[in-house]
Amino acid sequence: MRTIFQMARKFSLSLVICVSALTTACSGGEDQQDGQLLSTTSTSTPPAVNSLTMVNGLVMNGYLANALVWIDLKDNGTLDGFEPFAYTDNQGYFSYNPVSGENYCRSGQEAHKRFCLETSVTKGDVIVRATKGVELLSGESFQGLITNKVSVASILEHFDTLSSIGPKPLGDDQLWQQNVNASLIKISPLSSLVYHLPEDTSLTAALDNLGLTTTSSVDVETLTSDDYIAGLTKDSASSNALFIAASTISGMVDVISSNLDEAAVSGNKNLDLGIDGLPVSSADMVYAALAEVLSSASFNTPSNAFFNIEQSTAHDTQIETLSKDVSNNLANTLLEKAIDKFAHSLLSVDDDKLVDGDKQAIVNRLNQLKGNTLIIDQTNGIFTITHSHINENNDTQASDTDANNTQARLLGANLSINLVTTNDKIAFQSSNKAAAIITLVEYLAAPQNPISEAFTQQSQDKLNSPDENTSVLSQNIDLFSFNDSLIATIEDDGNLSSLSQDNVEPTALVDIDDNNGSIWVNNALSLSGVHDQNEQGQVIAFFNADINNTIGANAGELRICVAYINPKDPKDNITGALFEGTWSAIGGNQNRLSLVAEGFTVQMKILGESLGRDISSEQQVNNLQRLPSESYGKFSFTLNNDSAIWHSDDSSINENYGLRAYTKLPENNDDCQTMLRLQP
Repeated sequence: MRTIFQMARKFSLSLVICVSALTTACSGGEDQQDGQLLSTTSTSTPPAVNSLTMVNGLVMNGYLANALVWIDLKDNGTLDGFEPFAYTDNQGYFSYNPVSGENYCRSGQEAHKRFCLETSVTKGDVIVRATKGVELLSGESFQGLITNKVSVASILEHFDTLSSIGPKPLGDDQLWQQNVNASLIKISPLSSLVYHLPEDTSLTAALDNLGLTTTSSVDVETLTSDDYIAGLTKDSASSNALFIAASTISGMVDVISSNLDEAAVSGNKNLDLGIDGLPVSSADMVYAALAEVLSSASFNTPSNAFFNIEQSTAHDTQIETLSKDVSNNLANTLLEKAIDKFAHSLLSVDDDKLVDGDKQAIVNRLNQLKGNTLIIDQTNGIFTITHSHINENNDTQASDTDANNTQARLLGANLSINLVTTNDKIAFQSSNKAAAIITLVEYLAAPQNPISEAFTQQSQDKLNSPDENTSVLSQNIDLFSFNDSLIATIEDDGNLSSLSQDNVEPTALVDIDDNNGSIWVNNALSLSGVHDQNEQGQVIAFFNADINNTIGANAGELRICVAYINPKDPKDNITGALFEGTWSAIGGNQNRLSLVAEGFTVQMKILGESLGRDISSEQQVNNLQRLPSESYGKFSFTLNNDSAIWHSDDSSINENYGLRAYTKLPENNDDCQTMLRLQP
């Protein structure tokens, strides 16, 4: 299992990303001359600040907070050492936040530098990619890769317009939103598909072939610049169409890419995507395969697409035909093409990065997934879920006269799709769990199922009573834990027939009142747990306020002490390692954090409390046992493709979840070794 401890071992030897680049771009820089990329050597003079082009935008896969964004000069799907990068803020923006009017590249605040993306490229096009981070609409981590290709001239032209618009106004903001849409780069599943589509295939034509037809005649630039999430609250037909199309495409790509990613690294514990020349995810190749399939003359859905996403109408007579087309012409073909493209990209990795033996072993594992019925069935389920949730004739929860009815169904569909993709990598599960995942997919695809009705009703309530403190419709639930509980129920009972909407309560996160101040600032949290039945670990995170106290109570500087014990391989042990970075609350609530430290990001959630007696002995470190009658903070965290639930080492007092005030910050590895209590 690729945990924070395995990452720590790698980073203790050499950092994949410049440590200094946590707050600014790597100092190497890059130049373009006659269309050829030139890596700047140590004797080169860095470009003057005023010669840099600020690249600003919004990352949309449900809005991605604390996502890694970079300019992929080599167009290889991975962050190379000379390529500039940044992170998105807690609303998904980088370089410039139009809501607040904050220019992160020119603010002068040290903590804002990590949100600033600049390049010395002055002409032509740049490829901007995004990965990692937290999806605000679902609350879950994002493991894929999305892309947009934009011209430098367009970036320069639009920024002057964007900066003149000013912050988001109170009250009616429709004109403001239209102006922002036209001036801000959007990186999304739609822009990723467009990036790979041939010039003779439009986005609308591709969506038609996908069975999601639109009536819009607007150009592709307008379609891909629409903030379709914000448009949901404005009853915009085009935004509704784009939102469900993006949700469907993203869900489908997630299912396939997660399995390909797992196949790539499953046979070699020393391989990790995103380092040693490997792409950060196979998702880009899945998008390329999808674009090829949807632009093919041989692939056509029925002449009248099964769902008009602008008019919210479905053609029931064509569902069976479409489902067969999807099964025969899309999911299977898409999987095969994605495998071939991903395998080809891996074979092209430089020999000094990846030896031929490893390359061929990965290709062999990938080829074994061709025709995998589990992956195909789960991919097909995404389309069926889309139909069953947005068919107006099937909706019985809200009055047809309710203006938010369509938007609530779309948000409910998005949550349902995210629910089934939180438990992905289906090809690598036990036969019982794989069967349970397919059962859950089929259950969610059934019209009027209680889970999706609950999601839709929850979205309806949010739309009727919008939260003025946040610009996103972020959900305060933990889909990962909810998914686990549903899968466990299916494995025990064989189905979910006993569920009704009244007893469907998705696992909620703890609601922490911001009015009482930050629970994080100037506190430390010690967590420990066990992985793979024998690997033990302890982490102590120190949440410092920003050095200039400029960000506020929901973000600041971070220091993490890590200890790790592997009884089977003691040379892997870590007695104390210090990592530095930043932390920030995500989604307008303190219960969800994103931690960024020296090249890796960890998403952490407070799930509540557990009594010591309820924490299984298999999940407790030997010398850090909890007291049976004491309460301890319960946390989930995600790093790359791995998620786990750990508990605090200190008891929870007055619902502080094990947080304790610290008197000293660790300054080096020796300090960490003194503070950590994990012992071999």
